[in-house]
Amino acid sequence: MNNEKKLIEKYLLPLAQNKESLFLKNDAAYFKKQNLVISTDMMIEDKHFKKSIDPNLLAKKLIRINLSDIAAMGAVPDGIFLNIALPKSNAQDWLKAFTSGLKSDMKKFNLKLYGGDMSSSDKIFLSLTVLGKTDNYCHKKNYTKSNSDIFVTGCIGDAGLGYELMNNDSIFNCSKKVKRLIQKLLLPEPRLSVGKQLLNNVSYVQISLMVC
Repeated sequence: MNNEKKLIEKYLLPLAQNKESLFLKNDAAYFKKQNLVISTDMMIEDKHFKKSIDPNLLAKKLIRINLSDIAAMGAVPDGIFLNIALPKSNAQDWLKAFTSGLKSDMKKFNLKLYGGDMSSSDKIFLSLTVLGKTDNYCHKKNYTKSNSDIFVTGCIGDAGLGYELMNNDSIFNCSKKVKRLIQKLLLPEPRLSVGKQLLNNVSYVQISLMVC
């Protein structure tokens, strides 16, 4: 992660010298005049998930990790753009399960699909961009100071433990605790209501950390 941050600062930050990008210091871009917050995330087979994971769950996780960024800035989700690349073999069955999960969470979080792209690839590649709306203001990390408040929901590290458990056969078992941690990884819960509540009730400068 630190290496990714250094690469972003060296090569991409010089290209993002505009107010809307918030100089790449936040989880999303903010278009003040349009009251629009935009965030994007990707998931890649064998890096973020195994091919054996249920596509239905992958779709929900892809939506929810993006919504967590929107929640952290106090925005209300509006719509998504989806990009998919996947192997041609078994593509229809995979897409059927994936779009089932997509439809379920789009309904749950009141989202619209605005567009996207699809291609073929040796491995599964997923990228989603989410648009959120605000009322003239959003949380910004780059406005924080040494005495700013930090708000945490959930338990930090649960999803990380779930990842280790799911990918380590020697410690994997079917106990309720293990299942709960893996559930935290596969089905995070974006704290949209908390983010909105903080935006309405907390002073101008703060950082909002949403842990699913």
